[in-house]
Amino acid sequence: MKRTLIISAMSILVGFTACDMEKLPYDNIETSESLQTLADCKAFRNDLYADFRNTFYDFLGQEIAADGFNPVIGYTNTYGGDYRWETEASGTAGRWNDNYYIIANANLMIERVPELMDGATDSDRAQMEIYLGEAYLSRAMAYFDLTLRYCKDYEPSSASSDMGVPIVLKYAPSADAGTYPGRASMEEVYKQIVSDLGEATKRITVEGEPRSAYLTQDGVKAFKARVALQMHDWNTAISASTDLINSNKYPLITDAKKYADMWLNDNGDEAIWQISQSMTERPATSSPGSYLFVEVGDEDNTCKPDYVPESGIINAFDQENDIRFGAYFTKRTVSSGIGYVDLFICTKYPGNPELYSGKSNYHNKQKAFRISEMYLIAAEAYAQNGNSREASAMLNALRTARIANWSAEEYSGDALMSEIRTERWKELFCEGYRMMDLKRWNVEMRRTPAQNSSFIVLPGAENGENMVKEAGNYRFVWPIPQAEIDANPQIKDQQNPGY
Repeated sequence: MKRTLIISAMSILVGFTACDMEKLPYDNIETSESLQTLADCKAFRNDLYADFRNTFYDFLGQEIAADGFNPVIGYTNTYGGDYRWETEASGTAGRWNDNYYIIANANLMIERVPELMDGATDSDRAQMEIYLGEAYLSRAMAYFDLTLRYCKDYEPSSASSDMGVPIVLKYAPSADAGTYPGRASMEEVYKQIVSDLGEATKRITVEGEPRSAYLTQDGVKAFKARVALQMHDWNTAISASTDLINSNKYPLITDAKKYADMWLNDNGDEAIWQISQSMTERPATSSPGSYLFVEVGDEDNTCKPDYVPESGIINAFDQENDIRFGAYFTKRTVSSGIGYVDLFICTKYPGNPELYSGKSNYHNKQKAFRISEMYLIAAEAYAQNGNSREASAMLNALRTARIANWSAEEYSGDALMSEIRTERWKELFCEGYRMMDLKRWNVEMRRTPAQNSSFIVLPGAENGENMVKEAGNYRFVWPIPQAEIDANPQIKDQQNPGY
């Protein structure tokens, strides 16, 4: 099987962009030889899940850029450019490449798998249908991720003219730059995402169950809800999210110990899709906890994180009654470049003991879709649809599960949206959503004071602790990678504004 040749070739061509990956000189590799059997299909499918393991884990830079963390004096400067909002076109190729790599593999599967179904046994054909559905969903998720980072927020009124990303639907390697696609409109990209979602829905017939390592019918539905929210398709967002809520397969955790166990040992029934990891199969990127925790003293409780939470997120919680607080934060003695200080650190990713031996490597299985997100999607969609009663009900259901002795309240208007935004910040803190949420809501990014300004980098600075970025600031959108601009003549004049 020639698949290994394709993957190896891609892995060593570090300087190429993602669209190049679609058109690298694989002319000597027959794609018909790459996918010949059910085993070949499974191998490609496994590679897609390995890609998910990397892309869904690579979110910390977005959290550092937002309003949740400060760098500690003596930090490694990893994600320092994100914190200072200094991202340039030369530094955004990684995510672009990763997504177009997924798209390339998905395109090859979508092209070849149907051909293999002819003459296959009924059982093999049924399995191939699932693999094909996963390929369609993988492509949809990759395009969705690209639009979240490299495009402005989806606005129905302007989507037909707003720039999206290049759409590539065929595995067609070429050295002819004249054939490379330009940027499609946001409307066209999302039309493709919705189309791929429809194809996935028809083919992924596996019923959902908590902590599924593979995509299921419920995983498709969760992604559908997420896409619909982004598209301002409130009715679809409500339908998809409430279907999952009302299935009662993924009950909200109400106990503090069980909630902490979900983040430590990756247990509990809230995860709709929890991406697999093992001692031998880990993400290529470092774990979030390795920048937020890092114990250095076995006996004196000291740690040396690069980043510690800001006061705003700490104070947003009811520290006595909210079961999330103890799972997300712990007060520890922090070792900085100028001494020691007691601060709250983020311990949301402490490391699952099943994934290491000896000291923690801070790896946990990424919870790509959780039922609590569905409550938040439903609440926001109901609110945007003018149904404040149902929006409040969803918000209260989540808060009742998370906060002991919570008394339900009904909100309306701006107050309702403010409560939803705050709850989404708290529930999904440090899971990679914050910057995209601020962009979708079209609100400013305003940092709050540090826990202790004497121990952080850039105290009181406009590019540090006191940063405020107005709604719509051009840096909410990443630049198209410069290597892509240079290689593709169709997009040389399609860079995002400001870069």
